[in-house]
Amino acid sequence: MKKLMTLVLAVAMLLTMCISLTAVAEGGDYKIAVSLNDADEYRTQWLNTFTELCDAKGYKVISSNAGSDASKQISDVESLLLQKPDVVVVHAYSADGAGPALDAIEAAGIPCVLFDFDVTAENYTTQVVDEQATYGMMQAQYIQQWLDADSSRELHLGYVVGMYAMEGAMPRRDGLYAGLGIEGAEAEAEANWSANEAMSITEDWLQAYPQMNVFASMSDEMAVGIIQALVSAGKNMDDVLVLGVDGSDVGKQYLESGELDATAARDVNIETAFTLETCEKILAGETVEKRVQPMGIALMTKEDFAK
Repeated sequence: MKKLMTLVLAVAMLLTMCISLTAVAEGGDYKIAVSLNDADEYRTQWLNTFTELCDAKGYKVISSNAGSDASKQISDVESLLLQKPDVVVVHAYSADGAGPALDAIEAAGIPCVLFDFDVTAENYTTQVVDEQATYGMMQAQYIQQWLDADSSRELHLGYVVGMYAMEGAMPRRDGLYAGLGIEGAEAEAEANWSANEAMSITEDWLQAYPQMNVFASMSDEMAVGIIQALVSAGKNMDDVLVLGVDGSDVGKQYLESGELDATAARDVNIETAFTLETCEKILAGETVEKRVQPMGIALMTKEDFAK
């Protein structure tokens, strides 16, 4: 009788596993939690695209926005965990500050997929990330080509940081400086990922550094603020360079107008599909590497839109 019961239990367990794997392959009632570090244009676009992909497969997405606040992201994750998700995707705000959130996810026994920025802790399942320095190196390459095209040009660079506290994004700046072989910009300031703050910073720079001719930022949204300041000041946009990161919808609009020169574009379709595929592998019980790259970065220029 005991042998019969053991056999019945084994068959039941096998059937359960098969049903689980079929649900992942064909779509099921999985719940995926997403903790955003902020709701800037790119993150909003990312979440909307990711949600559409999940909806098509019958997965439910629950999400939160930390508003660039490390302590809020911790409480956000705790609230998401109360809804018993099957996997949590975290866009970490702070490399160190994300630790308690990851601890809570681990304690709940739920897989954690980090997206984008690095963190200090290692208690997550996997990280979906392209190297942040690549964004800056792509910007540097475009700037160098611009300088090489006219021997009379000299580099006078202003760099707009998103937030210094968001350590994971700082390699974007470092990659730019390294790519140009410079220690730093003539001026550097933090705009909190805001177009309005980037505009105000640029207005001040135009007064203090009238020779400034290259303006780079960590996002397209801040690049738009730079452009608005330059246009308001009557600057000839052919005499300056403005560069962003993301390849967002608004960034593409300004590339098309010729006011944004280039952006290290992130393919949101590739990044979201890759993230969802990674979640599905985890839900199916597959082993995933600690760090995986979607390879979704490409330099997008105004010349591309002029063709």
